[in-house]
Amino acid sequence: MIKQIVLLFLFPFLSILQNTFFASLGLNFVLLFFIIILFFDKRISKSYFLYPVAFFAGLSLDLFSPFFFGVYILLFLVLAEVLKRISVLVVKKNFVTFAFALLVSIFLFELSESVIFSMSAKQYMPFDFSKVIYNCLLGFLFYYGYVCIKKAASGKKKKKRN
Repeated sequence: MIKQIVLLFLFPFLSILQNTFFASLGLNFVLLFFIIILFFDKRISKSYFLYPVAFFAGLSLDLFSPFFFGVYILLFLVLAEVLKRISVLVVKKNFVTFAFALLVSIFLFELSESVIFSMSAKQYMPFDFSKVIYNCLLGFLFYYGYVCIKKAASGKKKKKRN
């Protein structure tokens, strides 16, 4: 339970980092961290932690967004439901399934963000493929970082047992 609460409080920190230092790059740390959490959740289809994570991820982006409040919350809740449906179809979680989930999630997020903000501002906001590419590359780095940390942690547990 404590681990889950700490994960929820990382979203505002990532949002601040995203909107200050990395704003010009178009990186979306909150979205990538959200996808990583949901992908590695063992029981995502039965998890009640899914929707609070989506809410806090959206809320952390909404607080720093100049657009309507609640747009990102809604986007993350819809994205959580899509990822939940994809995870039901996945038999084995590996890099290929992660890459598919990551690509679908980033593409849907960026496309819906572009459409919603174009409609609300009454000015066309083009879909930017460079954001998709940058976020996918960063997502792959996060994936391998998580896998390496998990292997290192399981290696330490095995040494302690011996």
